[in-house]
Amino acid sequence: MRNLIIDRVKSKFFYKNGITRFNAFVLLIVTAFVAIVARLWWIQMYDYENFNYLKNTVYTKYDIHAWRGTITDFNGELLAYDIPEYEIWVDPRMLGDGEEESLAPAAAKILNISEKDLTEALCDPAGRSRCVKKGATKEETDALKALMPSRYIISGKKRSRSYFPIYANRVFSRRYPKGAFASQVIGFVNKEGVAVTGIEHAFDSFLKGKDGHIESYKDKKGAEIVHKRIREIQPQNGCSIELTLDSRIQNCAEEECARIAEKFKPISACIIASEAKTGRILALANWPTFDLNKYNLVDKDRQDILKNKAVTDVYEPGSTFKITTIASALDAGIITPNTKFDCALEKAFYKGKPLRLTGESHRMGMLDVKGIVRESSNRGSAQIGMLYAEKLGEQAFCDAVKKFGYGSKTNLVGARGEQKGTVLSPKEWDGITITRFPMGHAVSVTPLQTHNAISVIANDGDFIEPQIVSKIWASDEAGRRSKPIVVYRSQTRGKVISEKTAKTMQILMRGVCNPKGIHSTAKIADIPGYNVAGKTGTTQKIKNGQYSNRHHVASFSGFFPAEKPRFIITVVVDEPSVGIGYGGSTAGPSFKRVAQEIIRQFEIPPSASDCADEIDAL
Repeated sequence: MRNLIIDRVKSKFFYKNGITRFNAFVLLIVTAFVAIVARLWWIQMYDYENFNYLKNTVYTKYDIHAWRGTITDFNGELLAYDIPEYEIWVDPRMLGDGEEESLAPAAAKILNISEKDLTEALCDPAGRSRCVKKGATKEETDALKALMPSRYIISGKKRSRSYFPIYANRVFSRRYPKGAFASQVIGFVNKEGVAVTGIEHAFDSFLKGKDGHIESYKDKKGAEIVHKRIREIQPQNGCSIELTLDSRIQNCAEEECARIAEKFKPISACIIASEAKTGRILALANWPTFDLNKYNLVDKDRQDILKNKAVTDVYEPGSTFKITTIASALDAGIITPNTKFDCALEKAFYKGKPLRLTGESHRMGMLDVKGIVRESSNRGSAQIGMLYAEKLGEQAFCDAVKKFGYGSKTNLVGARGEQKGTVLSPKEWDGITITRFPMGHAVSVTPLQTHNAISVIANDGDFIEPQIVSKIWASDEAGRRSKPIVVYRSQTRGKVISEKTAKTMQILMRGVCNPKGIHSTAKIADIPGYNVAGKTGTTQKIKNGQYSNRHHVASFSGFFPAEKPRFIITVVVDEPSVGIGYGGSTAGPSFKRVAQEIIRQFEIPPSASDCADEIDAL
């Protein structure tokens, strides 16, 4: 039975027309083997060059660069963005026979570079790759690619081309379309791709995204062996940053800084504008400034202009600081708006000892607190501070001042190199510090700290922290912003003075700008139809260890409408060299023009009545 089954299987599978299928199968295997051996012999003897590149393969990894996120103003206007550029490279190892003679002239013409230099690069005897042009356009790279033949001849044989002797690598270049606009706020990225200052530096981890990469193998000529590619990770584009700045207001502030520079020839000038209730900074302008696209042209001895002076430079605030002294005393119940002081006194008693008071800008007599604010009395402010320290203690006075933000950093993002200023503790005071400190001497502050202190008054006693970044946006594959992933909200440090005290100070500060006031120190800052409130500052600078009569810091800080404050503006001018440099005449006009621009852009309606009339009712 077993033999019968075997015979039937043999007859079915191995015999047909006298030829065994088994023999046919064996013949097929032998033929295939011979063909493979013959092909290998042919490659080894005659066609080995085409496969020689498989020897000595090298592992390689190279990056795919991500788009850096954009920076925009609050309305979406571009302030910083990436554009793709191309570096043109030459690899002599990829040249075909005699190709340099035909490629060099045409490629040099497309790229607008020297034909001689390009030919030398193509004919490098060491076969080294080199970059022959940076900043090439996409049009140039497209024309260059069309110039390269898909097949080339090497050692007399035609081959298909995967890699080219002249090729382009895509890179990104940072652009700042508005040049010097908000340069110290935005900051810049240097040629090496390193974020150096400003928002660019502070939010670098968000902006730069994450580069992708390719892991593969290259042959000995440096060409990638595509079928041996191990891994390809696509890049993740950087997030975009939306600032609180309003380009319209920022432009106006920068124009005013330039106007101040031309008219008064100062060392520097700074203007800050913000919303009262949110702390959102609409403008932060510094002069001198620089073009972000040409940061490398700033001389080494002028590197100081790269700093955001609103937070890095300190000065004695002078009379703007008096608001802090008076508001603290009012809030503590030590004085009322009608408390009177003799501002003609040259000396005042403190703890039983007579101390010499500083002089006044003009002769003053007996003034109530309303008059001291309106006429910016040095002696009146000093006596108020002395009264506070004598009744509640010197340390309590210092603590009250610090609650307004003096002596601590604002922590404004992007404010690299921010200074906290100096508020001396009573242990560090000398015999006359108590007579100088209440009027803004013996203390150092930054312009933004002065701005914050005035904002406490405008915000009904609340300390709202300044805000320069509004949102962080995710970006799509093309580098455009897609959806917000972080939304910044207003932050408060709490109540500094009562709402009642703040309201009183708002009315008192309206008197400083009241055009009807005989001795109002900032009439020039008033805007017809609107209640403007503020405080001037004219500070003598210390030169050679003593106060100079010729070197000043002029400032003005105020808000409007005074009856319901919405916007705060601070102007600080360091050492104007033309004129005396009074805060009212030097900084006041710029305050007014920036305020008028805000009124136009935000369509602020006029005030119903002049709240200066309420001063007498206090």
